Amino acid sequence: MGQGEVGSVGRRYRSLDGLRGIAAVVVLLHHSLLLVPALAAPYYGSYPSPKGNSWAWWLVDTPLHAFWEGKAAVYIFFVLSGLVLALPVIRSPRFSWRSFYPQRMIRLYLPVWAAVVFAVLTIQLVPRSGVTGSDWLQERLTSVTPSAFVKDMTLVLGNSGLVSPLWSLRWEILFSLALPIFVWLALKWRALNWVKVVACLAIVAVGGVTENSVLLYLPMFLIGAIIASALPVLHDRVATDGPARQKFWAAMFVTAAILLVSRWLLLGVGAPMVLVNATTGLMLAGAAMMVLTAIFWVRANTFLSRRGVQWLGRISFSLYLVHEPIVVACGYVFGAGHEWIGVTAAIPIAMGVAWLFHRFVEKPSHRLAKVVQARSRASIAVAR
Repeated sequence: MGQGEVGSVGRRYRSLDGLRGIAAVVVLLHHSLLLVPALAAPYYGSYPSPKGNSWAWWLVDTPLHAFWEGKAAVYIFFVLSGLVLALPVIRSPRFSWRSFYPQRMIRLYLPVWAAVVFAVLTIQLVPRSGVTGSDWLQERLTSVTPSAFVKDMTLVLGNSGLVSPLWSLRWEILFSLALPIFVWLALKWRALNWVKVVACLAIVAVGGVTENSVLLYLPMFLIGAIIASALPVLHDRVATDGPARQKFWAAMFVTAAILLVSRWLLLGVGAPMVLVNATTGLMLAGAAMMVLTAIFWVRANTFLSRRGVQWLGRISFSLYLVHEPIVVACGYVFGAGHEWIGVTAAIPIAMGVAWLFHRFVEKPSHRLAKVVQARSRASIAVAR
């Protein structure tokens, strides 16, 4: 979920910042809409889902689900992280691992710690009690325990649910620690990149069926690293602006959107659960295709580079960290029967708090990380 994408030829991929911003908004919409009982129920196995042409059916069992499919958005985050972190290593033969690790941990952990404290404060200010019809809201933690606090502050062994989106930060941290291995795998046997991508998709599908988190999530970062290693070749082969090429990318965008919600399309037609769970591989394919589309499709690139979308990209990490406690608080404040008011209130409040969090927590943590990185490089230079 890092920022600062730089291309293989030295350019910055601003469109990927925009894509991250859109993905963060999708996660915000996802959790906000889960306040609504009819939309939360399918996530907890209450099938068959709404039938016919009801509004809930349209939002759950059709491609419209792509606008609020939070898990798919996280898959995009993982692919982006693999790409973003691998690029500097691949581009620089003198990449400093000794300066990378301190700044990376600072950039991740300081905002996480602040987000956990923020969640604790929201629970104290807005007691999580009362009647609620949302299965999702009922599953949120209602109190803070020392063990839950410590678990969310460390993350390596998982998270407690005080801030449920932190589950993905655990994998971000583990990937960051293992980055040299992922870069080596991405650079090894480059002629077989497509084979490695297919293998990753298959492993992720197996992880979805077996519910093995290691198999499910870590290959997602590897696909991002493989894309980073292949960018020079991709620029030579596909980065053209002809009408036929643009139609190709438009078709890829539509295909990616459908793959990202393939789980729900299969659930809607009553497919066996083994096939439904295997769609994790298809969803990852959609996430990777969406990243490539953001880079190479001119229309997508132009849209994602707009000022408003870029602003979303800047606050995306902060929005991801702080939005859920706000959504939960709104769910309890407005109560059962008033879920749509809670949704309407949660979205702008989360955006505003995310901007403040970005300005007063995330940006200072980035500055500190840069200072630590610069001092580390200086000490390495002196030692040499």
